[in-house]
Parts: sequence; C-alpha cells; structure tokens
Amino acid sequence: MHLRYGLLIASLVTTLGACAGCGEDPVDDGSGGSGGSGGSGGSGGGIVTPPISAKHAIKFKTKGRLLKDFSAALALPTDQLCQELGQYNCANVHAIALGGVDAYGAGVYEPLKASAITTPLAVDRLALSGCTQRAVLDFKDLGSAKIFKLEVENGALVDINAESTSAVITTLFQRIHLRNPKDNEAAHLRDLYPQVIEAGSATPAQDWASLSCYSVLTMMESLFY
Repeated sequence: MHLRYGLLIASLVTTLGACAGCGEDPVDDGSGGSGGSGGSGGSGGGIVTPPISAKHAIKFKTKGRLLKDFSAALALPTDQLCQELGQYNCANVHAIALGGVDAYGAGVYEPLKASAITTPLAVDRLALSGCTQRAVLDFKDLGSAKIFKLEVENGALVDINAESTSAVITTLFQRIHLRNPKDNEAAHLRDLYPQVIEAGSATPAQDWASLSCYSVLTMMESLFY
C-alpha cells in the first residue's frame, strides 16, 4: 500500500465516521407531533426528533475483542491479521495501546485508564494490514474470494457501479457491522475509486478493495460497543 494514500484514508474515514448515523429514519415518540420548535403540532407532518438513549456511553473494544471481531469479519486467523517485521503479532507489540497489559515486559499490570496517544495508530495498523491481507488473498483467485468478488481487467475495476461492486460493498458492511450499507455510505466508497486512480495506483482495483475495507472496519460502530 502506497503511503501517498494516507490522505485519502484519513479523508474517507472521517467522512464515513461522521455519517455513521446519517440517513436514520425519524422515530415517532407517539405524541403525534414533532416535539420540537419546527414541528407541525398534532398534524403528524413534522419531523420527529429521535429519542436519545439515557445510557449512551460507549466503550472502546480492547485488544482481545478487536482481534476476534477483525478476524471474524475478514476471515483471517488472529495471528495473520498483522505482523511486525513479519515475526511479531501486532496486537501483542501494541498491547498496552490497545487496552491490554504487559506485566513481564513493561511492568504494566493494569490497563490504561484512558486510551494512549498511539492507540489510533495501533488500530489503523491492525485494520489496514488485515484488509490488505484479505485483498491480496482474494485477488489471487477472485472466483473463490471470501469478500472481494469483483470484475477486474488489467488491475482495474471494469465498472465501479457494477452489481458485483455493490455486492462487495454490501458484504463488507454485513460482515463488519451486521447490517446493509446506507446509500450515502456506499456512495462514499464508490467515490473513493477515482481518487485511487488519480493517486497513480498500478493496481487500483486491489487498492480500492483494501481502502474500502479499512474505511468500513475503522468506523465508530466497529471500534466501540
């Protein structure tokens, strides 16, 4: 994966993360009106503000949960998701940053009370490496691919709007979030493809697959519970 795609990654992840709750249908609280300043009273024609959870605290998925969820979503063994220097499991190397402990190596017996400054980097490392591994394996034999069953010609997608591409986007969301993608989320991923080409990728189809996977895998609802 070329480093020059870093800006594309940051841009897309920010957009998808911000839109994780976009497009939700309004929820009627049963009062018959909007309950807000712009409502239409009892006419039932106003926009109803969705109720806010009384317990809306979220928790970061620490090392063990992240590994299991990433492994299940990408159909990869946990020890193959990411390796530093080709030898050491990334999750163990970055155990403390991922909310784990290292009693013998670093003398850290309890998890950090707050995420470390390197936690986002550790998560990105796991996610991007895992997605790249999945894409490499799938592109070796697209016919038996686990996720990326795409129509490819000379390293490029035949059509970013093809049914096969839409099926891959749906598969990503179903495997990672256990739901179908919203229209705007799917559009964001399609919009990424021209940017990958403009960045000069020699294998735009595979790079788009890796980056799309990474973007969905690092959305808020994937990293928190």
